[in-house]
Amino acid sequence: MYLKLLEANPHVLDSQVTQIADSMRDQPDLLRRLRDAYTAAVAKKPDDAALHSFIGLISMRLNELPQAADAFGHWTQLQPQSLEAHRNYTLVLSDTRQYPQALAEAQTLLSLAQQQQLPQDQQGAIQGLVEFLKVQK
Repeated sequence: MYLKLLEANPHVLDSQVTQIADSMRDQPDLLRRLRDAYTAAVAKKPDDAALHSFIGLISMRLNELPQAADAFGHWTQLQPQSLEAHRNYTLVLSDTRQYPQALAEAQTLLSLAQQQQLPQDQQGAIQGLVEFLKVQK
C-alpha cells in the first residue's frame, strides 16, 4: 500500500515516515522496499532534500550505515543550514568511525547552532560532541 502511494506522490507519507519505519523495524525486507521506493523517487528528483533524509533515516533503521551516510551527506549539501541534517550526518559518520569527517561536521553543526542562536544547553551538548570527537582515533 505504501509503495503505491509513494509511486504516485513521494511526499504523501512525509509526516509519517519515522513512525512507518519504526513499525517495520522487525521486517527488514519491507523496510528495504520502502527505501527503494524513496531511492527511485530521488532518482527523478535528485535535489529533493526530504527524500534524501528519508533514505538516510530508513537506512539507519536497517543498520546500513554507508547508505545512511551517503543520503545524509546529500541532505547537508542540499540544505546547508539544516541543523537536523548536520546532526544526523555527524552521528552516522561517528557510528562508522569516520572521526575526522564527523568532527568537521560537528564543528559545522556547532557553528550553525550558534548562528541560529539555539539555547545554551543545546549548544553545550553539541560542544560536548565536538570534544568527544576530538579525542577519537
